[in-house]
Amino acid sequence: MNPALQLYQLQQLEQSALQARRRLQVIAQELADDAEIQGAEARCQEILDLLRPLRNQLRDLELETAGNEEKIRGTGELLYSGTVKSPREMQDMQLEVASLTRRNGDLETRSLETMLVIEEAESRMAEAEQALREVIGRRGDAHHELILERDTLVNSLPDLERQRQGALENIQPELQRQYEALKPRKGGKPVARMEGNSCTLCGVAQNITAEREVQQGRRLVTCANCGRILVAVTA
Repeated sequence: MNPALQLYQLQQLEQSALQARRRLQVIAQELADDAEIQGAEARCQEILDLLRPLRNQLRDLELETAGNEEKIRGTGELLYSGTVKSPREMQDMQLEVASLTRRNGDLETRSLETMLVIEEAESRMAEAEQALREVIGRRGDAHHELILERDTLVNSLPDLERQRQGALENIQPELQRQYEALKPRKGGKPVARMEGNSCTLCGVAQNITAEREVQQGRRLVTCANCGRILVAVTA
C-alpha cells in the first residue's frame, strides 16, 4: 500500500480524536458555566451519595439476618433430631438459638429504620431529579443538544483509538518513527495532501519529479518548502 496514504489515514484518525477531545472541553466548560443546572445536579449527587451507603447498610443487615435464620434453623433441626445427647451441649445450643433470635430482632429493627431513611432519601431524590428536569427544560434544547453531542463524542473516542491501533499495525516501524519525529515540528500534521502539484498546507508547488513520485506512491516524498510528507488523495 502507498506508505504516504497509510500515514495520512493515521493522521486523519488522530486529528478526529483530537478535535473530539477539544470539543469535549468546550462542551464541559459550557455545561459547567450553567450555575443553575450545576446546582441541581449537585443536589442529585448529594442525595445519591447519601443513598449508596444506606442501601449497602440495608443489604448487610438483610444478609446477616438471613445468615442467622439459617443457623437458627440448622441448630433447631439438630436439637430435635435426637442426635445430641449431652444436656450441656443441648443447653448451649438453646442459648445460641436464643441469642441469634434476639440479634435478629435488633437487626430487623435497624433494617426497618434504615428502610424508612432510604424511602425518605429516595423521595427527596425523585424531587431533586424532577427539579433538574425542570431546570434543563428551562434551558431549552441547547443544553440537551450539548449533552447528546458530548455523549456521542465520548462514545466515538474508543472506536477512533481502535481504528488508530489497527492502522498502526499495518505501518512499518520505520515509517512510524518518521511520522512521530515530524509530528511535533509540524503542529501534529506531518502529512499534507497534494492538490495538482501544490502542498495544501503551505501552498508551494512541487517540481514535476516530486509530483510524479507522490502520485505513484511508492516512497515518501516531502514538500520542498514545509518538509511535510506529501500524499495524493483522490476524491
